[in-house]
Amino acid sequence: MRNTFFALLFLILSFLLTSILLFFLECEFLALILIIIYVGAVAVLLLFVLMMLETKLKSLSKDIIKYFPFGIFINGIFFFELVSLITNCFSIDLNSQSYFFNTYVNWYKKLDALTDLEVYGQLLYTQFVLQV
Repeated sequence: MRNTFFALLFLILSFLLTSILLFFLECEFLALILIIIYVGAVAVLLLFVLMMLETKLKSLSKDIIKYFPFGIFINGIFFFELVSLITNCFSIDLNSQSYFFNTYVNWYKKLDALTDLEVYGQLLYTQFVLQV
């Protein structure tokens, strides 16, 4: 790419997409390490260096008007999907699945059905919620 700022943003995007693929392959630890090390340290450091170089983004304002309708269309699709997902999540009966009505949780049964990251999340946000 001609502009180094956008090249760096695409580099960050490629790291994030790689970590998503690793999540799908159930390599949660590698995906989190990739996000923490590359996106969290290297890419952000390079992003600050590029911002200090004061790259000019004046030509970007000309292209915004040209791509604005397509961007609105894509954002509308994503917004519709997000709203439909949220409404489906709230349509579940919360009284039957609440922790107030079911205080006993058999962790041995749940550990076999969940992935590593889901187990960490369940333990951190139920038993160790005060420490988190």
